[in-house]
Amino acid sequence: MQKNIKINYKNALIVNAVTAVPIADFTNSMIVSKKDVHVSNQVLLNSPKTYAPPVVPKSVSVFGGKKFTKVLPPEKITSSSEIMKTKPEAPTPSFKEAQQLLLKNESKPCAQLSRR
Repeated sequence: MQKNIKINYKNALIVNAVTAVPIADFTNSMIVSKKDVHVSNQVLLNSPKTYAPPVVPKSVSVFGGKKFTKVLPPEKITSSSEIMKTKPEAPTPSFKEAQQLLLKNESKPCAQLSRR
């Protein structure tokens, strides 16, 4: 089994960096590392700006594909007899509920998706 792996996203450290991926690849939880393309400054300047993608996620977007990872949590966590000291928050809506809310709300985040 592998230990936890930290992924360093290059754009996280670059001011005003943009990551763009095809909608189909985004919603189908595809690997996009080799799908990069150059986008001209003119296209970026003239494109609408959003903070949330204008797409409704599919089940695979949230839960991933059928491959299972071999990564395990650190032993310090799995061997602990006490994992949580405080009462957990109320559960979030199910994926089906969230998907329907996003469809009704034109993919915009909505208050009903926050923790109940």
